Amino acid sequence: MVGWAGSFLLVGGVLVPAALLAAGVDLRTLPVDAKAQSILLLQAAETAAGLATVYAFVRPDVPLAEDAQLFRWTIGRPTWSLREGWAGWALGGYLSSFLVVGAVSEAVNAVGAAANSESRGTVDAVMPLVGAGVEPMLCLFVVAAVLAPVLEETVFRGFLLTSLTKWMPPSAAIVLSSLAFGAAHFAPRDFPQLVALGMVLGFTYTKSRNLATPMLIHGLWNGGVLGLLVVLQGLGYDVQELVKQGL
Repeated sequence: MVGWAGSFLLVGGVLVPAALLAAGVDLRTLPVDAKAQSILLLQAAETAAGLATVYAFVRPDVPLAEDAQLFRWTIGRPTWSLREGWAGWALGGYLSSFLVVGAVSEAVNAVGAAANSESRGTVDAVMPLVGAGVEPMLCLFVVAAVLAPVLEETVFRGFLLTSLTKWMPPSAAIVLSSLAFGAAHFAPRDFPQLVALGMVLGFTYTKSRNLATPMLIHGLWNGGVLGLLVVLQGLGYDVQELVKQGL
């Protein structure tokens, strides 16, 4: 995890900004299309570096539970089986995520523990690009619904959760990996919801034993959020204010 975090900060916080600075590019003054392309390139670089780092660290030896397999990924059979059907668990997990995340949001509001609406949320950085045109939205969709799920599910479910099962029951590993997943987004406003989503992703992964399951759920969730924001903006709503208030 430390190695992945280091590669993430090195690429996103040092190498890419340094390259842009050397090229005389100021992200703040870029047109919308170019800014969206830069976000896509940055995420692609972080994904490649993150996957390479995790692979390099786990290749020699990784402590796993006796029946666990690290980074198992397949879209073959079983598909819909209740035992290990990746697509069936993905569909069930995606539908249940609305109930789980919604219930957590209501519980947080009920106890008066809602985060400050001015604190950072997961979509704040891309809000100016929402509804800005076809190309920016395509870039955002690839980032949110493809690249981010591939990287994050490999790290938090494929590596962290699976490794934790060496020292604790799967249920505890799901909880701890979900807390790490929520914290890694640096989005205090959405932390409870991120942890709840992480629990769904972790649970379905332990049932399907296939990373394709949480990757698909994660991609559908992120893509759905982007689509909802575009629709609401098209209907004339102030989506930035809605996001701050938790929609």
